[in-house]
Parts: sequence; structure tokens; C-alpha cells
Amino acid sequence: MGGIKKVLIISNSRSGSKNIMISFHKYLGVRYRAEPWNYSIPKQNRSIEIEDEIVLKTLADQSPEGMDLDLLYETIIPKFDLVILLSRKNRQEVYESFQHFVNEGIDWHSEWEKNDDMDISEGVKNAVDNQYICIDKVRGRYNIPITWYEDLYSGDYDTFKEVTKGWGIDTEVFFDYFNPNNRLRKK
Repeated sequence: MGGIKKVLIISNSRSGSKNIMISFHKYLGVRYRAEPWNYSIPKQNRSIEIEDEIVLKTLADQSPEGMDLDLLYETIIPKFDLVILLSRKNRQEVYESFQHFVNEGIDWHSEWEKNDDMDISEGVKNAVDNQYICIDKVRGRYNIPITWYEDLYSGDYDTFKEVTKGWGIDTEVFFDYFNPNNRLRKK
């Protein structure tokens, strides 16, 4: 495991970040915190203090109240052994997935099928586009490569191995967590 005990996942919505968080949690045997600065989730530990052994997942545009995103990342990124920037190449699919859950108001982590006549609201487009901007800003400032959802869930072991080569993991174990059949979108 290469001494990795603290993992930070910065992602945009609808990109499989919960799966990566849970995968590292199981693999490393450490605690996890999901979206601590998502104020629509009650009773979160909102501290920027980072435990010794933790997997922390945050959406790229979330920060503690009153704290600038640049300052947040400047403060927390150096505290982690591994930082993963996670996004999707296909932005349209992010729009559709996000809009589906806004429309349906159901669990964000349940299976679903696309409705062919779905209209994407400007609010959803703006929220998603802002997260892409934030991901790109972190990529540029900290020289962290973007890990693409499509590569993780490609079902191709060689692609998966290449994408995760700096993670310090047993790729054969992790590959099973990213079986394309486990995608939430079924159509």
C-alpha cells in the first residue's frame, strides 16, 4: 500500500467519487468523510482538520463557510498522501445525471435510466460547469492529473492500471470495484 493512509478525492458531481471513497476505505481500512462542506447534508464534521488515516471526498466547488476555495485547497492538499481529481469526459452525461436526480428528488446513489426528453436546466448546467472550472483550476495549480470516470469504468484492465498507477494500490483488487456493470446509469 506504499504508506498511503490519507486520500483526498476532489470531484465533480456524478463522477463515481463515492465509489472511489468507499473502495479506498475498504482497501486501506481507514475512516472516510463524504462532502464535509456540503451544507445540504446535516450533521457533518465540517472541520478542515485532517485525521491521520482518512479518505476525504469533496465536490470541487464545496468549501467551509467563509473560506475561499483556493485557501481550502492550499491548506488541505499538502496534508494528503494521495490526491485524486475525478471528472468525466462526457459533460452531457453529467448534466443528464444531475438533472435526473434534481427532477426525481431521490437517492443520488441509486440506479437510473435516462428519459429521452429530459430538459437540462440552466441552473444544473451552471452548477456542473462551475465544478469543471474548479477541477481544472486545481489541476493547473497543483499539477494533479485528472482521473476520468470513463477510464475507471472502461472494463479494460490495462487502461485501469495505467490510470491508477500512482495510487499505490493492488490494481487487481481495485479493478473489481470499477466493473462497468456497477455504473448507476443503466441506459
